[in-house]
Amino acid sequence: SRVREAGWFALLCQAGCLRADVLHHSVRHFPAHCTAGAGDTRCAYWTTAWHPCTVAHYSPAFILPVLETVVREDTALSCAYFVRSNALGFSVMGTTSVCPRLRGVAFRILAAFLTRCRDASFLGRRQIAHVLVVLRDSLERENMRVPTVVALFVAKTLRIMLTPHHHLYSALNAFFLQRPVIDLDDLPLFYNAFNSHRASHQQERTWMLGLIAQSFGAGTPDAEVLHRRHVFPILCTYFHSAIASTGCRTVILATLRQAVESDTNVTAYGRGEHGVLSFLGACALPSAPGEMLSSALLILTALTRRLHQVATGDGSYAALHATLLSAVDTALARWARSGGSPPEAPAGETEDHTSLLSLALAGLAAGLTLLAKGPPPSAWSSRDRYVRLVQGLNDSLMSANARAVMSLEDLSNYADLLIYYYNPA
Repeated sequence: SRVREAGWFALLCQAGCLRADVLHHSVRHFPAHCTAGAGDTRCAYWTTAWHPCTVAHYSPAFILPVLETVVREDTALSCAYFVRSNALGFSVMGTTSVCPRLRGVAFRILAAFLTRCRDASFLGRRQIAHVLVVLRDSLERENMRVPTVVALFVAKTLRIMLTPHHHLYSALNAFFLQRPVIDLDDLPLFYNAFNSHRASHQQERTWMLGLIAQSFGAGTPDAEVLHRRHVFPILCTYFHSAIASTGCRTVILATLRQAVESDTNVTAYGRGEHGVLSFLGACALPSAPGEMLSSALLILTALTRRLHQVATGDGSYAALHATLLSAVDTALARWARSGGSPPEAPAGETEDHTSLLSLALAGLAAGLTLLAKGPPPSAWSSRDRYVRLVQGLNDSLMSANARAVMSLEDLSNYADLLIYYYNPA
């Protein structure tokens, strides 16, 4: 009788078999590389070496078939609860899967839910049905993969349609009512939300920044969609403006780091495209705050390591070497002025910040590794700068106090630098 009254899905959620918070986390960190035959499909949770399960999130190979059964067979299913619990958003994210079988399951869930939604009676059902129709009509071919950032936009929109007091409710309704289809190779609502003139402009801009950042943590990043709208040059310009809040700056730096670590076309960043290198150079000026300098060094080091993995020493990264060397020089100078002690933790934060010395050593080691891939004669000026920096660093580390604060990783990087210094060939 409880099944007939409440429905299977409600009982599964009430029993803790399906948790709304885990579904929400799974939407933001959707494992798009999971395939229908990957791992044990009897397990609801997904974890691999490349996708650590620090917080539980569901496996699409297990949950999507469960949701399909619920939508088709649960006669007492509450459509509003299905949306509010993030189950519909998880199904939308299933359309980003690289596995055609899982995408097919996700599209069948959306089609079945659309049919049930039209016959249901709850606040927002017309808007939710219209969003699903627009997404369906936007597909150019059957079972095509939807870009991650677009699917995440739709998944977030579906929940907002249940909350008329949300600051983006009117803007999202207007966006979907103005067009019969959406461009799946574009970032929806970016200019309207990021350059909003409404009273809620700050919340709208923060929401869009969060959407962009989460698209790199969910599924397979589709950076081409962001490059089409010149997202990174706009974010870099906004970062240095007076209206940018500390929280927005933190999100932008985190987004850039995720981009250089996951974008398949990482060589474009190394050549100075999208304005990323110029932005990082400005973040590493001597007058820059310590947290900004540390973040710039982390991003530059991550970019250099990625280029060493995928690129060749073709001499097109002179600007990257120059920016990295300037950031390392600034970090070492600031570390020397501090007497070799780690930087103090910013207000409101706890400790465990990587010292500028560690960041400088890691940056120098990464730069020399990339430079050793056979640079042309034009890169020898960069090599000379590396040698001079290593020599100055060697003099600074002669004191026992300086060596005492070095970790094992620092010592390993320092040993690599010394090997290069004494045998540059």
